[in-house]
Amino acid sequence: MRMIHLLPTGFQLALFLTIVPFIYAKPTSLGCFTDDPSDRMLTSATFKDSSHMTVESCVKFCNHRKYLYAGLENGEDCYCGNYLAESAKIGLPSECSAKCPGNSNEICGAGHHLNLYWSGAVPTPIISSDVGEWKFLACYSDSTKKTLSLASVTGGEDCMTVASCGDECMRSGYALAGMEFGRDCYCGDGSTIDNPIPSENCMLACFGNSTEVCGGPHTLTWYYLD
Repeated sequence: MRMIHLLPTGFQLALFLTIVPFIYAKPTSLGCFTDDPSDRMLTSATFKDSSHMTVESCVKFCNHRKYLYAGLENGEDCYCGNYLAESAKIGLPSECSAKCPGNSNEICGAGHHLNLYWSGAVPTPIISSDVGEWKFLACYSDSTKKTLSLASVTGGEDCMTVASCGDECMRSGYALAGMEFGRDCYCGDGSTIDNPIPSENCMLACFGNSTEVCGGPHTLTWYYLD
């Protein structure tokens, strides 16, 4: 970023140009994921660097292109995107073990495994505790998803938010609303969910509001009607 200062000197103006470097916040890690080569998690932009790849270089690449997510794989590949393919699955941290060639203290995924980061193109999304009449319950695995009712929010998945999913479930007579993959809305009752999991497993931004979380890969943020 360049800052220009104009200082008066008698009847003239002295022009001083100060170069201020752009400072990136530390990348926000979202975990290690399995990545199917036939159905990539992130598909919008990519580059390879087998000599100098780092977490920062990949995150900056995606950030500059205004993508929400950055992923590193196989020690040399960088992928960007605004949403994850439904083939994405959360893996174990130990499954991402390839050191970055540009910084051996960092991990750049592994074969068929991707370290996912929030790019910082917009602020990191958070789980909203209260949204209108809806209160956050917990993050859950989608193992019970087949017993749930899939709802279509007004405007389609691009308008997906906690509120829009909650409104649709309320109209359908449900007291529980769950969001998954940033774009899917499910409705249910108290008998359809169990076994909460740590909230960090729900980390994907809502398609209609990138500041709030709408579940994760095969995980749902559940809200109940207060």
